[in-house]
Amino acid sequence: MMKKNHDKLFLAISFSILVVFLAQLVSSSVSYPVSFSLFDLYTNSEISANKVLITADYADDGFSKSFTFEAQDEVIPPVELILEEGKWDFYITADDFSTPQIDYQIIHSLRVEAPVSQRLYLLEVGTVNGIVKDKAGKLVSGAKVKFECERTNFIGELETDIFGSFSTNIVPAGKCKVFASYQNSVGISEIFVTKGNVSDVEITLDEEVVRRGVGFYAILLTLIAVLIFMVFFFIFRKHKRKKDNEEMKEDSEDKKGKKDKENKDKGSSKSLSHDLDIDDDIELSEIIDYSFKEQPKSLPKRSIDILNSLSEGEQKIVRFIIDQGNQTTQARINRIAKIPKSTLHRNIKTLEEKGIVKIEKKNGRNLVYLTDYFLSEH
Repeated sequence: MMKKNHDKLFLAISFSILVVFLAQLVSSSVSYPVSFSLFDLYTNSEISANKVLITADYADDGFSKSFTFEAQDEVIPPVELILEEGKWDFYITADDFSTPQIDYQIIHSLRVEAPVSQRLYLLEVGTVNGIVKDKAGKLVSGAKVKFECERTNFIGELETDIFGSFSTNIVPAGKCKVFASYQNSVGISEIFVTKGNVSDVEITLDEEVVRRGVGFYAILLTLIAVLIFMVFFFIFRKHKRKKDNEEMKEDSEDKKGKKDKENKDKGSSKSLSHDLDIDDDIELSEIIDYSFKEQPKSLPKRSIDILNSLSEGEQKIVRFIIDQGNQTTQARINRIAKIPKSTLHRNIKTLEEKGIVKIEKKNGRNLVYLTDYFLSEH
């Protein structure tokens, strides 16, 4: 019985080990060879260096590997790696021992799904050591430092330590501007970086930064409001000027018509349509007021009968139109006959409905004239 139990336990353990082995065999990822040839980005020649350091990060789980390659006859041979399938991020530096610092650098990403052979172009870099001071010459801790280089710009923001200093060994070779800022103060310096060498820079925070606060936006909104007001004011002035010009034109036409009539009737004491003695200084509205005393002699009897059937206000309008040669404008009636606009509009509308006058829009004005129905003898 005891032996039987031991046999069962042995079989269970063996089966478990087999299952774990098979699971590991199935879950293990595939690896592929990866080859890099290293070239200078600007000279397009193979990198001449003594040592290449490659840090490879497996992006899926953060696993990292480092590889070091030594030169053969001062030329770096193709770099051969065996990497698991997946996405990898590479940080590669090359160092020529004849210079004090690293000479080349590149950041490269690659998804390994099959054997890979690539040519990589590395950027020439140098080292920059610097300090940041204020106007009084005191070292500034916690200042923000940024680089702006003519070739490329991949350096992140740096920060000065407790001694006011900073350092980086991956500055692109060539001319660079170095900016530093702390609170409301900023400073800038220019340097020329050479491959594999060290450049020193000192930055003085001697300029003030003007921050755009609430005051700035209040001023901006005020300027916008003033601009909008000026636009509306300009539109209003333009409209008023146009209206004044139209009125001046009408007045000019009125004066011209009046002068022509005065010249025609010069020396005569007859009115335009009513045998009334008038003086040059008497306004036309006064003539119309008195014209109700007798009927216009130039109208047919039928027209006079229709005229007598109208209200006083309607008669005044019709008599004015007759004096103007059987047609005029609504604005002219309002201005010269001095009839309020609301009353004038209502009476003209009634006259139009009765078929006595007709209104026509012409050049933006209401032209009012007597109809054939009113002027005919039958």
